[in-house]
Amino acid sequence: MKQNENQKLPRLAWAGVLTGAALWGTLGLFIAPLTEAGFPTLTLAFLRMAGGFILALPLLWIAKPGVLKLNRWQDLSYFILTGTVSLGLFQWFYLSAINELGMSLAVVLLYTAPAFVVIMARFLFGEPITLRKTIAICIMVAGCVFVLELPAQSGLNISVTGFLLGMGAAITFALYNVSSKFALQKYSVLTVTIYTFLFAAIGLMPLAGAGVSADLFLQTNVWVWLALMMVVPTLFAYGFYMVGLQKIESGRATLAAVIELLVAVLLGVIIAREPFSPMMGVGVLMVLSSVLMISLFRRDKVVVR
Repeated sequence: MKQNENQKLPRLAWAGVLTGAALWGTLGLFIAPLTEAGFPTLTLAFLRMAGGFILALPLLWIAKPGVLKLNRWQDLSYFILTGTVSLGLFQWFYLSAINELGMSLAVVLLYTAPAFVVIMARFLFGEPITLRKTIAICIMVAGCVFVLELPAQSGLNISVTGFLLGMGAAITFALYNVSSKFALQKYSVLTVTIYTFLFAAIGLMPLAGAGVSADLFLQTNVWVWLALMMVVPTLFAYGFYMVGLQKIESGRATLAAVIELLVAVLLGVIIAREPFSPMMGVGVLMVLSSVLMISLFRRDKVVVR
């Protein structure tokens, strides 16, 4: 009986990671109408984090009154790292990379994050860099390139600034994954998530007011989209992902999170009627293969050093 329960834990962990990543992939559905309404991207990033905190706090306070209790005040450094430094800085790097390079190149650079996580986890947690992980990373990056149809595009100009911003987004996203692992060793998923939202919002606050008109908040439909953005791809997504991260390796969790890209592409095809080419189909299969290599098979015995 105990063995069956132990077998269920990894499955539930993977379900949490994949569900969270899939919900991240829905973000574009809520961002698009808000951007069209006139909201700057950095303002939306701040509202997303601040809203996640504000909505979660009363719910968690009722369900788990001690959710904000810290063992010691010095532990706030964990959440400054997961929130302001990792998640908050990631938002700035990523949105700036999109402005500099465009969505396609920014996403490709972002999904080099698993490679950084695997390297960080090797030195910080002793997680092995296996041959399977290495192959999966290569397949995953190549799949992202095909999904975004970059081989079919010519004359791509990648500026040094754009490249550095894109790599900064990948590194800070990887740092979020790894730093969360440290925080989860001392605190529950709920505590880590809510403090991460708070410190990410604090980090983004100085940039949130640029170019924002108060009239934007007078539109009723805007509040509906804001609420959905704060709940579905934020509160639920990070909650599910953090639950899974407790039980599986950091490197494997980040590789599985690439499912976010696939969900975003599929929603674009189904809802936004965006074209879906054979090249994109090949890329989707490659990305799915890399996720399956990491999540469904046993740990490799061959370690790449």
